[in-house]
Amino acid sequence: IRESEGGSAQLNRIVLDHLRAWFATLGLQAVAQIHPTDQSELSAHLLHQVASLLDSQGKHDIAQTLFQRSLAIRERVNHPEAATTLNNLAESLKSQGKYEEALPRLQRSLGIYERTFGVNHPAVAGSLSNIAQLLKLQDKYDDALLYHQRSLEINKRVFGNDHLKVTTDLNNMALLFKAQGKYEVALQFLQSALDIRSRTLGPDHHLVANCLHNLAELWQELGKYDQAEQHARRSLEIYERVHGSDHPLVATSLNNIAQLFQAQVISFFTHWHSVVTVLFVSSG
Repeated sequence: IRESEGGSAQLNRIVLDHLRAWFATLGLQAVAQIHPTDQSELSAHLLHQVASLLDSQGKHDIAQTLFQRSLAIRERVNHPEAATTLNNLAESLKSQGKYEEALPRLQRSLGIYERTFGVNHPAVAGSLSNIAQLLKLQDKYDDALLYHQRSLEINKRVFGNDHLKVTTDLNNMALLFKAQGKYEVALQFLQSALDIRSRTLGPDHHLVANCLHNLAELWQELGKYDQAEQHARRSLEIYERVHGSDHPLVATSLNNIAQLFQAQVISFFTHWHSVVTVLFVSSG
């Protein structure tokens, strides 16, 4: 079902929610039929799929139980898909803020991918990126940067410098530097991602808009409001063209532009208050 604009989009979301709930019910009924001694990959796959569906609905505890059951089967036979199950289990734990529990699962997933595919495989790069983002949430910025750099090196080696996976790494590294307040460095990485996406996807792609949105936030942090507004408006135009005027991303962009104007007003009055204070003191 494709989400259209306005009320139709809301109706489609309601229908999709009902369908997901129905599939989850069917999935749980199917899982209940799995015998405790059944160690087949088919059962592991079913457990994993139902767990993923439940996790997407916010039912993390039961999802994690099913992920663990799937993982137990797959690890017993050294199935490479155990890495995927570990990754999804870790993501579920991360969504609950259980970072210390999630990290060793992601590291085990990385080890399986490296043993299965070699250290320069895209799956390894994806796993490295997942670990980096978790470390960022724990404020372990130096460690996170090392994992992001490894992911970037692999994707450049495998896909070339202008691939979308490379731009994802660049974007993630920019957000990492932004979290540390290193805005000038972050700008360089984001601008590189924007240049690549604009060349490969064209100037009106939603991934280009994402870069523009992130750049606008960085320029605002630097107090460069003209540049921030320019990038924010370009991002908004693309979102409206691609998604329609009623899409949540459009609403978010409009809200960001409003916050940008608010920041400008606050900056203006703060500046003039300082000027008036200095003049008053001087005249006194």
